[in-house]
Amino acid sequence: MNEKERKKIERRLWKLPRNQRWAYVFEFQTEFGFFHPVDDYGLERDTETEAQFPKFNLVTRKLFKRPSRPPYDEWIKNTNRLQGLLNDYFREVFVYSQMDKLFFLDFDITLIIIPKEDLAKLEKTIKKSKLPEFQDFIIYLAAKIQKIFIKEIEHYESKEYQKQVKNIKDECDKIIRVVDLHNQKKKYGPNAPHPPELKKITFSFDKVKNISIRDPVIILRIMDAIVPGYNEERLNQWKGDMESLPEQIYTPNHFKNQYKIRLSKVLHKFFIEQTRFKSSRSKTPNDLISLVVTLFEVAKIPIKDKNGEQVIENSRKIKIVRNWINARK
Repeated sequence: MNEKERKKIERRLWKLPRNQRWAYVFEFQTEFGFFHPVDDYGLERDTETEAQFPKFNLVTRKLFKRPSRPPYDEWIKNTNRLQGLLNDYFREVFVYSQMDKLFFLDFDITLIIIPKEDLAKLEKTIKKSKLPEFQDFIIYLAAKIQKIFIKEIEHYESKEYQKQVKNIKDECDKIIRVVDLHNQKKKYGPNAPHPPELKKITFSFDKVKNISIRDPVIILRIMDAIVPGYNEERLNQWKGDMESLPEQIYTPNHFKNQYKIRLSKVLHKFFIEQTRFKSSRSKTPNDLISLVVTLFEVAKIPIKDKNGEQVIENSRKIKIVRNWINARK
């Protein structure tokens, strides 16, 4: 690729995501840093200005391109068939909001901007799998998988979130104990031993020094804000809410934690039922598993072992994905 072509791609890169609803920019990495899209209209980037943005080897690729001349019947028929497959197989891994569940899934990405080597790798794997008729559909799946992973899933796989899930019950128990200790003051009579007294509340921020509140009136107002009124009924209701908080908040997100397993199963089901793999003697043929692994790699979705460590060796990736596909629901 010469300098003129690079500049042309750069101009298109910065214009298309902002001006075309159907364009998608894949994640890419250069010696200057790691860049990934945040929505349909732009990129999250570390550079301050467009002029500082490094040169990179990206290509554009149109998907589901309509023939330049009629007749269009065959193109329309094939596009409608692929949309039907998209809805039949992929709704459970592509639709998360309750509002979106009411609508028919459409192809919301018809132009991609992707690292050249990633596109070549995906096209090579598709060719090896002998699925040329599904090439645009599979490339679309790679884009959509990455988009959903970044928007809906990635946060729930972070170490910080996993630690949060692990500690949430203890944290709820702590705040219940704090409120109970503070509330004891109202239960003691004038001649009873002095109850524990809350002397200080400290707020800890990540980039500034801790801020401590010692004034008893302000402390009282802070505690009253946690459980307004402090009557027995209200207090018991609040405790019940806190005790059920881990299940209310974190159990639904366990569904998202299973994204890679569900995605592997959905991809396997699609390929084994709708492509040449349905005539395979094996339920998990190597070419099919390799195709699923390549989709994960191009979508920049890490494949991790049981210890949460990212796997690099291709043979181990294939083994892990095969285990995901065979795992019981």
